[in-house]
Amino acid sequence: MTVQRKSGPLTFLTGVLQRQEDTGFRHLAEQLSDAVFLVVPRTGLFRYFNHRAADMTGYSREELDRQSLSELLSSPGAAEALDLIHKLEIGVQRIVPNVPLKIKSGKLVYTDLRVSATLSEGEVLALIIARDTEQRMMLEQAWNDHQHSLLALSELTTLLASPTQESSQQLLALCQHFLHADTVILYRRSEAFLGYKLHEAIDPPKEFPSSIGGIDPAASTALLNWRAGERPTSLLSRAARSAGLSALYVRAIGSGAAPTAICAVGYRAPHPPAIDPARLIDTAVNIISTARSIGQQIAAQDERLKDASDIKRRFDTLSTETDEGVLRIDAAGHIVEINPAAESLLGYSPEDTANRPLDDLLISAQPLAQPLLAALQSGKRWGGVEADLIRRDGASVAVFVRAIPLTDGQRSKSSGQGGLILISDRTDQRQFQAQSDHLERRAWLGDLSAIFAHDVRNPLNGIATGLSYLSGKFNPSDPLADAIGKMQAEVNRIEELLRNVLLVAKSAQLDYKPVPLHQLLERTLGRWGNRLARRSIQLVHDIDPRTPLAMADTHQMDQVFTNLIVNAYDAMSEKGGTLSVKCHAATHPKAPRGEFVELLFGDTGPGIPPELQPRIFDPFITTKSDGTGLGLAITKRIVTAHKGTIFAESWPGIGAAFHVFIPVARPHTDL
Repeated sequence: MTVQRKSGPLTFLTGVLQRQEDTGFRHLAEQLSDAVFLVVPRTGLFRYFNHRAADMTGYSREELDRQSLSELLSSPGAAEALDLIHKLEIGVQRIVPNVPLKIKSGKLVYTDLRVSATLSEGEVLALIIARDTEQRMMLEQAWNDHQHSLLALSELTTLLASPTQESSQQLLALCQHFLHADTVILYRRSEAFLGYKLHEAIDPPKEFPSSIGGIDPAASTALLNWRAGERPTSLLSRAARSAGLSALYVRAIGSGAAPTAICAVGYRAPHPPAIDPARLIDTAVNIISTARSIGQQIAAQDERLKDASDIKRRFDTLSTETDEGVLRIDAAGHIVEINPAAESLLGYSPEDTANRPLDDLLISAQPLAQPLLAALQSGKRWGGVEADLIRRDGASVAVFVRAIPLTDGQRSKSSGQGGLILISDRTDQRQFQAQSDHLERRAWLGDLSAIFAHDVRNPLNGIATGLSYLSGKFNPSDPLADAIGKMQAEVNRIEELLRNVLLVAKSAQLDYKPVPLHQLLERTLGRWGNRLARRSIQLVHDIDPRTPLAMADTHQMDQVFTNLIVNAYDAMSEKGGTLSVKCHAATHPKAPRGEFVELLFGDTGPGIPPELQPRIFDPFITTKSDGTGLGLAITKRIVTAHKGTIFAESWPGIGAAFHVFIPVARPHTDL
């Protein structure tokens, strides 16, 4: 029992009901769904009762008017409630649950009593409001069922926000709670036959089939509603009858003549009157259908994202590994992405270029960004141009720039989504072209020099013969003999010059064979020992006897060694210096790929002027007032003919060094 003080409304209602003239308030009491009794506890007689009180007890108004409270509460189980009413204090409300009320038929009807007492004209009156206990329990159950349904619906809504393949079973379980069902079974259309296969189920009876045909009534778009006692028309309703279910509801999922799935909901006990499965199952089916649709969309989206990620990964790999600079821009012409090759080529980092206009990077004497962007915005490829771009450090770099549009797959001009700017470094090509042009000029000059030398040597030989004849006609003391001697010396110098010009211009026939260059070098240095000593030049040599054999022409390589020694000798002053010579297997970082013999000739002269160093091997380039500038050119030609390389290093005021690389001889080497 529960006790509540100061029940004002009940006290007010008691005063109203005992006044016969208050018909309006009595009419209100007649509309209540609860039974209302106004009784005098002292006598047990009723002052008033409404029609619901008569209906509950089974008496007519006249019969009930002759009854007393003690007769209605005559059951032993009602003795405590009767005693409480007699002893009820004024102004106190009591609730007495599950009190047996003896009705006209002699049966007991259990009720919940709400009792309060008031004083009227010196008489204590008790107001009793009675409610059928079973009805109260049904309402409570219905309330709980609704709460569970709302909770399940809330969870279903949450699940709909991010459904997955794994959440399908959870979805059916929530639908079971939402419908207050004993079992929920989902069949999905089969790809192997015309029908439906059992896909998932919550507490399925073993009698339910694993598949049903496509022409079964359960596969129709209309709701299948079967109850116990009815003739089953579907394979599923026959299974429900065999399983002892009291009701089965089947609804197809999906539109069209062939639904994509079928949902069956079964009940073992009759469902509460407050529950309408036929209406709720439509909601559940819609939720399942929506979840499946969202799940399929998410799966498709995941697949597209996976494909996009794979494409992005491949693009990033290509972009990273390619030697070509790649800039990705958006539709507005702002930089979105830059690959490592473009970073190195332009001198910018990704942080420097993020969201910057293309104009800020493609800086050139000729306009590039505007015509490029105009082509991309119209969805067209831009064929590109040769240009000199200004790097971030201010240096110029030769490039070829072209562009490819990125579109959304449509052909409209407004579908541009930016594009890719491809930048190729053309520095090597330009250098190659310059070298090619230089070689062409050299070849032309060589041919011209050969023709000139050939044509000059014939009359020069006549002059030399005539001078030799005249020298024999004069006495050595004759002044003319001295003049003729000087002319002979000049003729010899011109002859030597012409011979060197021909050597530079025309390739000599080389006799290649395996040669121990370290031994050949030692013999050449031996011839120069006394001459170097007279000039106070110290010879420092490091010749490895294990140096492999080289494929070379002995005479031509001796000429190379002699030219380089003469070049070092002439570079050092009368005060002398140091000549360093090395010979060993190639180890220098700039050595060509493969196996080579490396030779080094270094001197402590003034070095090579920086402006002459790039052209030091060109003909007629010299730092000596009396030099011809052909020695190093001849050396370069011989080394190149041996498929070797030569380069110079210089340190102004300290000296210079020449590195020569000749291929190592191999068995069956064919040069």
